[in-house]
Amino acid sequence: MNGKVYIIEGRELEMFTIGELAQQLDRQRQTLRKWENNGIIPQAIYRSGANRRLYTRNQIMAIVDCVKKYEIKQGQPIPNEFKEEVREVFDLATK
Repeated sequence: MNGKVYIIEGRELEMFTIGELAQQLDRQRQTLRKWENNGIIPQAIYRSGANRRLYTRNQIMAIVDCVKKYEIKQGQPIPNEFKEEVREVFDLATK
């Protein structure tokens, strides 16, 4: 993954776009936006100056690990347990 340094809350942080997350999950950005809008994954906490969704490496890995654990496939129902766990690990990755 190739991140870019952004100034977030006065600190320099390596951040990644939704495109990087999509690439890690082998999904389209549009799918991830839909997941976010439907509450399947947590909303991106950080935004760029151009309002692009930004994620930390830990946030991306938390989402990727959950998708792998639950073997989330295109076109299949997403279990509520996934939604709950991905929120928990995302929150932990954000701290």
